[in-house]
Amino acid sequence: MRALIAALSLALVMGCAGYQRDSGQRTVGEWTDDAAILSVVKARLLADETVKSLHLSAQVNRGVVTLFGSVATAAERDHVIALARAVRGVSDVVDRIVVVPSSAQ
Repeated sequence: MRALIAALSLALVMGCAGYQRDSGQRTVGEWTDDAAILSVVKARLLADETVKSLHLSAQVNRGVVTLFGSVATAAERDHVIALARAVRGVSDVVDRIVVVPSSAQ
């Protein structure tokens, strides 16, 4: 009887794990990793003196950082992307940054 209960419990757990993996939702570990990555990206943007980070925001999903906002030059955009790529755990960076001359910001 115990073996049957153990087998049914194992089948239930394995079924739930498969559902979670295929559901598209992040696991607790992925969510925690993404939160840590986001914190480091934001801290680096705030600490960097060449970037006006008040015009930038970021989101992280499964290690992919998406950057939003505006910068004054293409060189600043490239620098922001490089800062994000350098963070441990980042698998890719999606650029949604718009270059706007500083007088228009």
